[in-house]
Amino acid sequence: MENISDFFYHFKPNEKILKSSFLPAGLSNINYHIITEQQHYLLKCYRNALPIPQLQAQTQLANKNIAPKVYGVNKDNNTALFDYIPGEIASSISLCVIVETLGQLHQFPSNSVCMDLDVHFSPYKNLIEYKVFEHKVNLALSLMSELPKSLGFCHNDLIKSNIINDGNRFILIDFEYAQTNDIFFDLAAIASSYQFDEQQKSQLLNLYRKQSNLIIDEKLAQNKLSIFIFIYNALCYFWYVERGFDEAAILALSQLNKCDFKSK
Repeated sequence: MENISDFFYHFKPNEKILKSSFLPAGLSNINYHIITEQQHYLLKCYRNALPIPQLQAQTQLANKNIAPKVYGVNKDNNTALFDYIPGEIASSISLCVIVETLGQLHQFPSNSVCMDLDVHFSPYKNLIEYKVFEHKVNLALSLMSELPKSLGFCHNDLIKSNIINDGNRFILIDFEYAQTNDIFFDLAAIASSYQFDEQQKSQLLNLYRKQSNLIIDEKLAQNKLSIFIFIYNALCYFWYVERGFDEAAILALSQLNKCDFKSK
């Protein structure tokens, strides 16, 4: 508790902690819910380097009410302080609302380097589990490279636990992986996290195309989404396997085995 207090008081020296609670949900970082007389905060202790560009982007996205406010970062102890968002993990979503949120996110001006999905598979190539899907991964990446790109500033980790329903809107949290990417990666994450059927996938695409003025043939968009759904689920599965999150890996594998796409 002493270290947590020290971390917090670096950001808010004039506030008094009433209660501090460890939040067990985080897989990549260590999180604490801090309550003071003034308000509730989220203190995040990063296991890896501080994602400074992502935190800077989140600061601006908070002004659009789609991300929590960032109160500050401390490079000395790898921590950051955020507004704590009350609410529940969004177990279900309104397509209209989430599409509007994604549209604002994807149109955020950014000069970040475009995510290289091929590179993101590299750490997993020695896994036994990777060998099972290696041919299909290579095929999906090859097909993806031939498709027209629809780039935007993406969250890149839209699992359910990173989407909070505060009763009025959806708030996106945990922006560590955010950078420029094909927006179909975020669409694939939504479709996978909420296990959309084919009709829901079509509705997602049609709403997004209309909302964001995305020009792409309907059938091409559907196949592109199918390819990205496989890529997204494959990355999730390998990520969980490598880190020993067995239960999450089993769920990701069940999703991955359902993925299919047209080779041409």
